Amino acid sequence: MAKWWRFGRASPRAQRLSVAAGDRLLVLAPHADDETLGAGGLMAATAASGGQVKTVVLTDGARLRGPLEGAARDALVRARQVECRAALAALGAPDVTFLAARDRQLRRDAAGLVPELAEIIGRMRPSRIVLPHAADEHADHRAALRLVRAALRRAGRAGRQELLGYEIWTPSRPTHVFAYGQWVDTKRAAFGCYRETFGSVDLGAAVLGLNQYRAGMAAAETGWCEAFVALR
Repeated sequence: MAKWWRFGRASPRAQRLSVAAGDRLLVLAPHADDETLGAGGLMAATAASGGQVKTVVLTDGARLRGPLEGAARDALVRARQVECRAALAALGAPDVTFLAARDRQLRRDAAGLVPELAEIIGRMRPSRIVLPHAADEHADHRAALRLVRAALRRAGRAGRQELLGYEIWTPSRPTHVFAYGQWVDTKRAAFGCYRETFGSVDLGAAVLGLNQYRAGMAAAETGWCEAFVALR
């Protein structure tokens, strides 16, 4: 049988993440669904271990399928929040705050979110924060890192937690992976809550495929792994 080393790798094998009862995981989602796509397995596992999990959704998600106004816009925002709450409940991590910056305008609106996010960080004192990695192609996803850095400085918590970027639209070069095979059905169930958000595109299946790829290529095993990049 072929040995793993015969295939070679472009980068060293990623470090494995673990969870424990004392973990305090803060998940930043630029849009409702990002948290489940990027870190749903880690969230479910942390909650199941007895750790604390909180999600902060940064934008209102109102431009999911283009610009909307008035009642149609408000209905979409409410629908996305309902779906998000259902998905988080399925993951066993129902604690969520919606900050409601303008969708696709997070870079411009970020300064106004810093005080509230800093208050959440100061109160929770997270041991691990996850958010989209810094090279993601979506502008709102990239803006999240600058926002959390500013909030950490304001809260006096800079450098006191693990800061990791998860994958959404753009593959990363992972430094860490989390194997979540025990919770894959939980993550799949959470995907099922996002019917309005996903529409006709089965994003859940795409992400599960990516996670299987990560298990083989970054962790040299079968199953499902979420990939993360250490952020500074």
